[in-house]
Amino acid sequence: MAQGKLEKRCSSRLCRCVLSLAGGTTVRYADEGFFDMAGFPREYLETSCGGSLKTASPQLYGQICAMREQPDNPGRGEAEFRYQRADGTELWLYLNGGLAELEGERRLECLFLDVTELVVARTRLENITNTIPGGVVQLSFGEDWRILYANDGFYRLNGYTRQEYRALAGDLFIRLMHPDDEAVFETAVREMIGTRQTGVADYRVRQKDGSWRWRVAYGKMIGSTEEGVPVIQCVILDNEEKRQLEQKLELENERYQAVAQMSDGVLWEYNAAEDEAIVPYSVRSVLVDQMRTPGFSDSAYAQGTVHPEDLPRLEQFRRELREGKPHILFEFRARQPGGGEYRWHRAEGVTLCGADGRPARTVGRTADIDREKRERLRLRDAAERDPMTGLYNRSVVQRLIDERFEQDPPVRAGSLFVVDIDNFKAVNDRLGHLFGDVLLTNIAKAMRETVRPGDILGRIGGDEFVVFLPGASRAEGERIAGELVARVSRIYAGEFTDLQITASVGVADCPRCGDHYVELFRKADRALYRAKRHGKDRAEAYEPDGRGADGEESLLNLYEMDRPEVRWQDGEMESMLDLFPRILSSSKDIDSAIYLMLDRIGEYCRAADVGILERTPKGDRLQATYLWKRGTGRVPISSEEAFSFSQWPGYLQRFEEGVYTEPDGAMLPGCVRPDRRCALLQCGIYDEGAFSGCVVVCDRGGRHDWTRQEIALTLGFVRAVTPYILKRRTAAEAQYRLDRALNFDELTGLLSLGSFKERAAAYLAASPRSRCAIIYSDIVNFKYINDAYGFTTGDEVLRDFARAITERGGAVCSARLGNDSFISLTRYESLDQLEKHISRIDQEFNAGVREKLPGSNVMVASGVCPLSLTQGDLVEAIDNANIARKSIKGFHKGGCAIFEEGMKRRLSAEAQMANRMEYALENREFVVYLQPKVALRDGRMVGAEALVRWRRQDGSIIPPDEFIPFFERNGFVTRIDLYVLDRVLERMSVWKAAGKRLVPLSVNISRIHGDSPNQAEKILELTRRWGIEPAMIEFELTETALFQNAGRVRSLLEKLMEMGFGVSIDDFGAGYSSLNVLPSIPANILKLDKGFLQGRGFNERNRTLVRHMISMAVDLNFRVICEGVETAQDVEFLRAVGCDMAQGYYFARPMPIDEFEERWME
Repeated sequence: MAQGKLEKRCSSRLCRCVLSLAGGTTVRYADEGFFDMAGFPREYLETSCGGSLKTASPQLYGQICAMREQPDNPGRGEAEFRYQRADGTELWLYLNGGLAELEGERRLECLFLDVTELVVARTRLENITNTIPGGVVQLSFGEDWRILYANDGFYRLNGYTRQEYRALAGDLFIRLMHPDDEAVFETAVREMIGTRQTGVADYRVRQKDGSWRWRVAYGKMIGSTEEGVPVIQCVILDNEEKRQLEQKLELENERYQAVAQMSDGVLWEYNAAEDEAIVPYSVRSVLVDQMRTPGFSDSAYAQGTVHPEDLPRLEQFRRELREGKPHILFEFRARQPGGGEYRWHRAEGVTLCGADGRPARTVGRTADIDREKRERLRLRDAAERDPMTGLYNRSVVQRLIDERFEQDPPVRAGSLFVVDIDNFKAVNDRLGHLFGDVLLTNIAKAMRETVRPGDILGRIGGDEFVVFLPGASRAEGERIAGELVARVSRIYAGEFTDLQITASVGVADCPRCGDHYVELFRKADRALYRAKRHGKDRAEAYEPDGRGADGEESLLNLYEMDRPEVRWQDGEMESMLDLFPRILSSSKDIDSAIYLMLDRIGEYCRAADVGILERTPKGDRLQATYLWKRGTGRVPISSEEAFSFSQWPGYLQRFEEGVYTEPDGAMLPGCVRPDRRCALLQCGIYDEGAFSGCVVVCDRGGRHDWTRQEIALTLGFVRAVTPYILKRRTAAEAQYRLDRALNFDELTGLLSLGSFKERAAAYLAASPRSRCAIIYSDIVNFKYINDAYGFTTGDEVLRDFARAITERGGAVCSARLGNDSFISLTRYESLDQLEKHISRIDQEFNAGVREKLPGSNVMVASGVCPLSLTQGDLVEAIDNANIARKSIKGFHKGGCAIFEEGMKRRLSAEAQMANRMEYALENREFVVYLQPKVALRDGRMVGAEALVRWRRQDGSIIPPDEFIPFFERNGFVTRIDLYVLDRVLERMSVWKAAGKRLVPLSVNISRIHGDSPNQAEKILELTRRWGIEPAMIEFELTETALFQNAGRVRSLLEKLMEMGFGVSIDDFGAGYSSLNVLPSIPANILKLDKGFLQGRGFNERNRTLVRHMISMAVDLNFRVICEGVETAQDVEFLRAVGCDMAQGYYFARPMPIDEFEERWME
């Protein structure tokens, strides 16, 4: 039965031998094929070796023993191994053996098969499949979907080694597949079988960490098993990123549709290149009637829905869309097609630019704001109109009239009336204020009925009014003034005939009398005075003849206009103080209401600026949150409009009872520009007695003695607005804390990576000509600081470094990426200057740490990538800077490296090594060299260090410093270490069998071995398998590696020493050695770093240092060896100071094992 199985594996000839178990090594029978295969004649076995296979071929004997020890099939086993014959040729052999009882003796029958050709073919197949960026698997599509073949890429793709996968799932493909995907996968495979064409199936597979990741299988039926079960060959690729992107895009689309449909407005896009408007779903809005509207600029649809008065602004909106204005706002009235009332709408958009900086698309939203807009208009109307008569108040009348003269085109003609009700004080005195109020209301009604639509009417005092008739000729104005006088005289005044209600009117026309409000008002006022002198109840026009004007006091002359105490009369200020809280409580748009009230304060105080300043969430600055300017109104707020309290020492102490005034002027930084001095009035906003901000009123016109009325009005506003300000401040502080958590590192206060990218991109976009670079830094072997001094000290060191790069580093922005890694965007003038700058920062940081932690030596490794090398690509620059940082080799080396393209090539070389390392290990491309260790007392060879070289099939050799650091990073170094140990043990077993003198051989091990449980037990089992005593093996670990993973590595070394192995600390003195930890180092040998001999000279100071180090080590029972010995002078010095052993080129270079055996083995 075994023979039939072997014939299926290969058509090569079988050979056979039988061993007696009684003797353990005696060959009872062997055919001629066995000796052809073994490479030695029958006579050699029988005569020279006494029939002992163990003596004739330790390697064959060792493989047979290993086969017998297989736990899953006691008494029978199989193995496949590489065999080197005496002539140097190598074969791959398949061994199948089992116990048998023959001639009363227990024997082991072994069948051998030369499968070299099969292995070569299989290796070539592996090479081909391993070039595929994924995995290759062959499945029998029966009930269990069994794996017939899979390459290493298949297992790596799933996050397992081959052994881990088999231990978890056996050879069943379906066992780790997501249950929800089984039916879909089966359907796809059945289609592959039915069509005999390539098919595709997506599925999820459970990873080693328990997560599910998407894979895609491209498969095709390639045949059947002997039982007729279809065989499918699949190429498996990682599909996780693609599926995540697809799901994210699908979710975004769904969310976009949902938001669009639930929004109270219509979301839209505008493509400037195509002049096309797009809405996300079929909807008839006031601007478009279909999902896509090409030629939007000329679309007639909106012409029929927008209010005629707003059509000019519609054209402006379209023009701004075409031109790509960054922010577009268009408020308009429109109605649905077919009629209905006009409603207010707001179309607002933001323009996005393409890679070339040109406008590409505008995204926006059109919303019905009718309720909001009418509320704003109502609030504005309430603030601008006299509450009793409904006419405009004095300041609004002046503004509206001046706007008519400043509009394009300006008013060329018109008449201004100043109207005064005759004897009105007597009416109030005799009939009461209530009757007087009704009388004023009736007069206002009469005035509205007299003038034309569009004329401007206002009440400017108790019984004084202003009327402006834009476009009216002088004759028309005088006619309407006469009609007004007549109409007022007909108003009923009760039964008191001596209190007949009349009006006097002064008329000034333009442009004859002026072309702005103040000039027209002055002349109309003089004409009014003349009408009063001439008997009242009449209208008179201004005549520039000087009669009755010079030297006489006008009724409401210009000087009275400038006196604050008569600006608002008859309790109007008290009415406004009462109106402030009512406006805020009834308004649905608090911001608009606040700006209306700031406008009232500004007009009353004749201020240049009125604003609200609030303390920032951090509490160290005042930030403008509302700002009104004369002539502009509401002003957008920028983050720069703020100042810190340090800019204005003693600021809070200047408030007395919540008020601070500067009548002569003060320099106020921040929200009120500091280029000119201004008189200030400030009223504080307090939260339970704590200063939270203030309302500031600024007058730039010179000295301003702030009146009690102005202070009272501002304080009244503060009382009304404080609850709203504090409520919003509480929300802002909560948002600030949330933003800090999302956008900043909690420990250092630096930016998160996402925020860093946003801020850096914004800076680069705003400063395209700046020379900037990314600096990627980490603190070398920071873990040692945590282990040696504790995490609290480690956190302090991280904060110190963060301060160093922000306060002294001059960075535009910086971020902490995690643990001890940092990045910065920095401006620079030259790369030399930048390197010196980074070096200076590192030195200052190191000095600060040494001051806190005496005896420490903390170094920083920094990689630099100028943005010019990546054409401004920020992410690529970060990656390149990290590549440059990694190029600074060694665990204890700091410094700075500038990115070069060659570094990427080295990465590419590492990728090639990663692709070939498995193949190289299986095909023994890694070759062991030995370098002897010599006792200094007598010059005898007392040991050797095993070193590894990578000899590729083309004969080229890769030195260890090119592949070992890379294997350290990817973890493959552990397999290299065990491979070297196995090769060393194999050769030592040959020497032992040949009776040669054995000396301890040392093998380098990585700190990563400490992460694997039971690693010491595995090493011990390997030595036992080859029959070598643990005392003959030493393990070398660098001093730096010992401190990098101190706890686990120390545990591993202690176990190895307990088992009898030797432990040597390599490169001692080069890294983090400290005298206080020397007694506790788990080792019995110290190997002094070669730097003590090389490049330092033999001055007395160095002699003393080495002498005392060796003396101390000897006193602590360490044996000492020094590496890097190259001269006789080195040897004499080390012998004189008591060093035990030496190693270096003076004695011998590293050499292949065969050469070492020939030259050094006795």
